Amino acid sequence: MTNSPLIQPSKETLIYRRSFSFLNDLSKYRDSLSLLYGFSSMLIKAKVISSATIFEVHHKHGDYIGKVADAKSLVFNEIMEMPWQVKDSKEPISSAVDSFLAHRPVSHRLEGNKREIFCFPIVPELGQVGYLLQLNVATAMPLDRFLYPHTLVIFQNMLKLCCNMERDVNTGLYNRQVFERTLVKFVKVGEILTQQAIRNALKKSLVLLNIDLLERETMPLANLVKTEVQIADALRVNFRNSDLIFRISDEEYIILLFSNQDDGCQIATERCRERLQTLKVFEQQKANLTSAHLPLLDEKNAAKVFSKLRLMVKEQIQQEDSAEAKQSPADKATDKPTPA
Repeated sequence: MTNSPLIQPSKETLIYRRSFSFLNDLSKYRDSLSLLYGFSSMLIKAKVISSATIFEVHHKHGDYIGKVADAKSLVFNEIMEMPWQVKDSKEPISSAVDSFLAHRPVSHRLEGNKREIFCFPIVPELGQVGYLLQLNVATAMPLDRFLYPHTLVIFQNMLKLCCNMERDVNTGLYNRQVFERTLVKFVKVGEILTQQAIRNALKKSLVLLNIDLLERETMPLANLVKTEVQIADALRVNFRNSDLIFRISDEEYIILLFSNQDDGCQIATERCRERLQTLKVFEQQKANLTSAHLPLLDEKNAAKVFSKLRLMVKEQIQQEDSAEAKQSPADKATDKPTPA
């Protein structure tokens, strides 16, 4: 009796197996940042891509990202680059922007067809935050032959689901749930990305900004949302891509700041204060800003640090109110703006 040769699995069977394994590994990630990091890492490890650049995409006026038809209305914020290099944030290539606007993946060849870039957009229908993956292809094998095409669709849906749970409705910033439940995971990924980028000792700090809109109760809803979006955009521009910004309540914003300088947190906070003061709502004296910051030695104690920051901000507000109450009527009269 002769031994029959082993039946080799077909190429399609291999793709299915690879795809199931890929999705099984992705299912271990419970937040958007880890999911993006895991997706890129696995493709690089498999030598399907040589590098990945990931952009977080916002609308300048806070509209739904899926309804945008003009690239000028979009803001591309680079949040991840692998492998890492020490350089400033860059804009995506034009074909990647076109891919995002068209809501479909696009392959683009550069440098006389020597280098191929796979542009992969994640555009939610009703969300305010999208993602754009700019992947440098490492092999002649297209991504849709390495993985079953629906694998990418499932990855898209997983990421959209994470974003729906993580984001503030009006501003698209991370919400309180993320700060309280998944901060440890976010910090872990953030540390990897930042340490690889700056290659120095890393210090973590929490910054609390209390932005009190004095006419919040009487503002038309459209004006209120517009103002909140302007505040969120100012925070995104001020802080680096590696920093994480959370909206905890109507007035409270928390920034998890990574720095390799002792005074880095102080400098960033002062710069943020100056930027916010240029907004119309502050120029018209219709908003008050109070801030405080403390080092974060262990992310597991973030809730305790947040409580301390709240007390510090509350004390500052009470001191300001007390000083204003002691001010003489004559001083108050001189402080009032003269009518035009």
